[in-house]
Amino acid sequence: MLIGLALLWSASPVAQASRNRCHRLRPIAPFGPNTLRDAVVQGATSGAACVGACWPWMLVPAAAGGAHLAAMVLVTLLLLLERMAPAAPPHWRWPPAVSMVAALA
Repeated sequence: MLIGLALLWSASPVAQASRNRCHRLRPIAPFGPNTLRDAVVQGATSGAACVGACWPWMLVPAAAGGAHLAAMVLVTLLLLLERMAPAAPPHWRWPPAVSMVAALA
Protein backbone atom coordinates (compact mmCIF):
# COMPACT_ATOMS: atom_id res chain seq x y z
CA MET A 1 0.00 0.00 0.00
CA LEU A 2 2.75 2.47 0.95
CA ILE A 3 4.72 1.62 -2.19
CA GLY A 4 1.63 2.36 -4.29
CA LEU A 5 1.17 5.70 -2.50
CA ALA A 6 4.85 6.53 -3.02
CA LEU A 7 4.68 5.64 -6.73
CA LEU A 8 1.51 7.70 -7.15
CA TRP A 9 3.17 10.64 -5.36
CA SER A 10 6.32 10.35 -7.50
CA ALA A 11 4.16 10.49 -10.64
CA SER A 12 2.33 13.64 -9.50
CA PRO A 13 2.97 17.19 -10.73
CA VAL A 14 3.57 18.35 -7.15
CA ALA A 15 6.41 15.85 -6.71
CA GLN A 16 7.91 16.91 -10.06
CA ALA A 17 7.76 20.57 -9.01
CA SER A 18 9.58 19.60 -5.79
CA ARG A 19 12.21 17.66 -7.76
CA ASN A 20 12.68 20.73 -9.97
CA ARG A 21 13.29 22.84 -6.85
CA CYS A 22 15.95 20.30 -5.80
CA HIS A 23 17.92 21.26 -8.92
CA ARG A 24 17.95 24.99 -8.16
CA LEU A 25 21.13 26.48 -6.79
CA ARG A 26 21.30 29.82 -5.04
CA PRO A 27 24.40 31.99 -5.11
CA ILE A 28 26.50 31.65 -1.96
CA ALA A 29 28.80 34.49 -0.93
CA PRO A 30 32.40 33.25 -0.89
CA PHE A 31 33.49 35.34 2.10
CA GLY A 32 32.09 37.41 4.91
CA PRO A 33 29.06 37.23 7.16
CA ASN A 34 26.66 36.43 4.31
CA THR A 35 28.39 33.11 3.60
CA LEU A 36 26.82 31.26 6.51
CA ARG A 37 23.39 32.77 5.89
CA ASP A 38 23.49 31.88 2.19
CA ALA A 39 24.60 28.31 2.96
CA VAL A 40 21.83 27.84 5.53
CA VAL A 41 19.20 29.22 3.13
CA GLN A 42 20.44 26.92 0.35
CA GLY A 43 20.43 23.92 2.67
CA ALA A 44 16.97 24.65 4.06
CA THR A 45 15.50 25.31 0.61
CA SER A 46 17.07 22.18 -0.87
CA GLY A 47 16.09 20.09 2.15
CA ALA A 48 12.47 21.24 2.04
CA ALA A 49 12.29 20.46 -1.68
CA CYS A 50 13.78 17.02 -1.06
CA VAL A 51 11.24 16.27 1.66
CA GLY A 52 8.46 17.43 -0.66
CA ALA A 53 9.72 15.19 -3.44
CA CYS A 54 10.20 11.97 -1.50
CA TRP A 55 8.31 12.02 1.81
CA PRO A 56 6.17 8.90 1.13
CA TRP A 57 9.27 6.90 0.22
CA MET A 58 10.64 7.55 3.72
CA LEU A 59 7.64 5.71 5.17
CA VAL A 60 8.36 2.50 3.23
CA PRO A 61 11.43 1.38 5.26
CA ALA A 62 9.70 2.40 8.49
CA ALA A 63 6.84 -0.01 7.67
CA ALA A 64 9.07 -2.83 6.40
CA GLY A 65 9.56 -4.44 9.81
CA GLY A 66 12.44 -6.93 9.73
CA ALA A 67 13.29 -5.96 6.14
CA HIS A 68 13.95 -2.38 7.19
CA LEU A 69 17.59 -2.32 6.08
CA ALA A 70 16.90 -3.93 2.68
CA ALA A 71 13.97 -1.57 2.10
CA MET A 72 16.15 1.41 3.01
CA VAL A 73 18.82 0.35 0.51
CA LEU A 74 16.25 -0.12 -2.28
CA VAL A 75 14.52 3.19 -1.53
CA THR A 76 17.88 4.96 -1.45
CA LEU A 77 18.79 3.59 -4.89
CA LEU A 78 15.37 4.49 -6.27
CA LEU A 79 15.55 8.04 -4.92
CA LEU A 80 19.08 8.42 -6.25
CA LEU A 81 17.74 7.60 -9.72
CA GLU A 82 14.95 10.15 -9.23
CA ARG A 83 17.48 12.78 -8.15
CA MET A 84 19.61 12.11 -11.23
CA ALA A 85 16.64 12.67 -13.56
CA PRO A 86 16.68 16.06 -15.28
CA ALA A 87 14.23 18.80 -14.40
CA ALA A 88 10.97 18.57 -16.35
CA PRO A 89 7.66 20.42 -16.56
CA PRO A 90 5.34 19.35 -13.73
CA HIS A 91 2.54 17.09 -14.96
CA TRP A 92 1.39 13.52 -14.41
CA ARG A 93 4.01 11.08 -15.76
CA TRP A 94 5.67 7.82 -14.87
CA PRO A 95 7.94 8.31 -11.87
CA PRO A 96 11.45 9.21 -13.10
CA ALA A 97 13.02 6.20 -11.35
CA VAL A 98 10.62 3.81 -13.10
CA SER A 99 11.44 5.42 -16.46
CA MET A 100 15.18 5.23 -15.79
CA VAL A 101 15.03 1.57 -14.71
CA ALA A 102 12.98 0.74 -17.83
CA ALA A 103 15.57 2.52 -20.00
CA LEU A 104 18.41 0.58 -18.35
CA ALA A 105 16.66 -2.78 -18.81
